[in-house]
Amino acid sequence: MIYCDVNKAAAGKIKKVFIKNIVLRILKYLSINNANISVALVSGADIKKLNKKYRDKNSATDVLSFCYCKKPLDGEIIICYNEALKQAKAKNHRLEQEITLLLAHSLLHLIGYDHKNNREELEMKKLENIILSKIKKQNELF
Repeated sequence: MIYCDVNKAAAGKIKKVFIKNIVLRILKYLSINNANISVALVSGADIKKLNKKYRDKNSATDVLSFCYCKKPLDGEIIICYNEALKQAKAKNHRLEQEITLLLAHSLLHLIGYDHKNNREELEMKKLENIILSKIKKQNELF
């Protein structure tokens, strides 16, 4: 069973059902059938505090991922709405596309992918692109 919860702050900025749908589609593509995922959209100030507390980096970031258990997958994804919006504008695509990319990236982190070196980064980026292309084929959000 897959459970996905989205915080209330997301409701005013992007539809909760959109986020849940994307998470479910990515997990299905990754063949994950048992998961508990929490997604929060937060401000730049909030993510900066969390980044400082958990990564000792005193700056805002676009997304943070916290894995509590791998089997069944249990984790939390925290997306900075302001950073996602800024990145979407810089890449000249819709906010929903950027949120989808950040969710794919974070879910890959939760299952164990990382990008500490070039090989890992290329492997992770390749899988992100495959996921995004699958989602793109299923709807017109890109």
